[in-house]
Amino acid sequence: IGGDFHISSCVELTNICNFPTLARIDGSFSISGCNHLTVIGEYPRVSRIGGSLSIQSNKSLPNLNGLSALDTVESYFVLFYSLALTNIDSLHRLTYIGEFLQISNNFSLTDVDGLSSLSKIDGQLIITDNFALSNCCGLSNLFASNGVDTNRVTISGNPSFCSSFDDILYSCGI
Repeated sequence: IGGDFHISSCVELTNICNFPTLARIDGSFSISGCNHLTVIGEYPRVSRIGGSLSIQSNKSLPNLNGLSALDTVESYFVLFYSLALTNIDSLHRLTYIGEFLQISNNFSLTDVDGLSSLSKIDGQLIITDNFALSNCCGLSNLFASNGVDTNRVTISGNPSFCSSFDDILYSCGI
């Protein structure tokens, strides 16, 4: 796709079909306001998004499994208000985010283990108000490699062990 790819306000959509031959998304990719969405189809060849990635306000989405080949987001990555999202394990290949990463208000998210390969964010890291998030050790590689400017890290409103930058360093032994 030479430009942007947006899926939004799909009131009855439960499943986004597979795109096995889609090789690239040069622009931004967003999925928002699809309240009954439970499956993101497989995008096995999309390793890079040339713009931003936005997954927000998808009340029934439990995971991001269709994005397992992703290693680079050139702009920002926001993950907001996906109330049923329990894990982001399929992002295990993601190594680079160009602008910022924000993970906020995902009330069922318990860990960020899927970010264990993330080694560089050129801008801010914001992790706020994820009320079940009790394991942030998936960020260990990012912090240990100085892959984000610690002055541009905002972590708050999450339970113990993910309640602050210092809390994560301590609980993960960094």
